[in-house]
Amino acid sequence: MPKEPFTAHELSAILRAAAKLNLNNGVHDSDDRVTNDDLITFILFLRYSGLRIMDAAMTTIDRINAGRVHIYTQKTGQPVYVPLPPFLVERLKAVRLRHGKYLFTGTRSVRGETAAELWRTKTGRTTAVAGIVGGNPHRFRHTFAVELLLQGVPMENVSILLGHSSIRITEMHYSAWVKSRQDAVEEQVSRTWRTHETVASEST
Repeated sequence: MPKEPFTAHELSAILRAAAKLNLNNGVHDSDDRVTNDDLITFILFLRYSGLRIMDAAMTTIDRINAGRVHIYTQKTGQPVYVPLPPFLVERLKAVRLRHGKYLFTGTRSVRGETAAELWRTKTGRTTAVAGIVGGNPHRFRHTFAVELLLQGVPMENVSILLGHSSIRITEMHYSAWVKSRQDAVEEQVSRTWRTHETVASEST
């Protein structure tokens, strides 16, 4: 079953909702307090990095370098980076670091599972306020992948960026969005028109 990305309209609605949410009811530790700017930055980071929510929540500042985020290291020892848009890099630079290195993780969320759950709750509230049904934060990852495929990025490269163990996993989830395949289908259909045009001209 194809993975559904967020539309541009939905992303705009999510960011508008993130700008006005009350985020810190009952939160007393300053390291755990999240500003609306923090939430917007986190959402944009999910969208443009393609990271799973736990990995995004546990990101440290040293993984951001030269306008890129270090996603993971392949078994060959080759690091994999994703370039980030300049406006997001600037937002990340402005984030108040927790424990001197974490971009999004406070004292209560030092463990990855807890950090992911806290951010899953915040992003879930945001998509709900935005009026989006099924606004699972994993859809930001789908949006990242689908936008690459629609721009003609080869499936094998998208698979590497997503950190899938096999390209078959990527194909299973995203084959419906491969631009080159759609282009080929449209070209094949248009060829049938040429045959029909020939027949039609001979009959007149």
